[in-house]
Amino acid sequence: MGSSAALRELQRDLEAKANDLNKLQKGKHRKESPDQKEVHHPTRRERARPQALCLKELDLLNEDANVYKLIGPVLVKQDLAEANANVRKRIDYISAELYVCCCLDALVGLISVNSLKFYACSALIRFKWKRLDATLQDLEEKQNSKKDTVMRLKVACYVSNVVSEPKVSGSEKVDGSGCEPDDDKVMMNISDAMVMIKSW
Repeated sequence: MGSSAALRELQRDLEAKANDLNKLQKGKHRKESPDQKEVHHPTRRERARPQALCLKELDLLNEDANVYKLIGPVLVKQDLAEANANVRKRIDYISAELYVCCCLDALVGLISVNSLKFYACSALIRFKWKRLDATLQDLEEKQNSKKDTVMRLKVACYVSNVVSEPKVSGSEKVDGSGCEPDDDKVMMNISDAMVMIKSW
């Protein structure tokens, strides 16, 4: 009788300590903010490991063995073939999901690498375009400078030809009037030359 009383006392003590522990754990969770909680979500690989172990254990069983499935708080009897098929389907699903995620990760990696290459190429193109644009502007300025120089030389040549024409005697007619060209006509010829050169 003493042992049963001691056993009951130990059982009450154990229940009290378990209740205290539950209260402490509940209070701890209430005090933590959602950001501070560390929630572990199993990865796909971590979910595949227990399924593979379960499949190995099911393969070790005899055909007449009892298999139970935990549904909520209840263990429900299940056929061995059905349990085996369910576990295999789950493994196939997780494997396919894992394959898709690996492909997506690889694709994201390729996109990241290609986007970096694209940005590097576009930066290089912008740099080269700016250099080319500066070179083209420089060449255009040089070309315009050379055009101005050539135009001035042509005008100077034309003016020197008009001014250095031999003087005409009274009997020879140059412009139909029979007299020497005067300064007004030379100026008019220079302005005609400028218009003519600009039109080239």
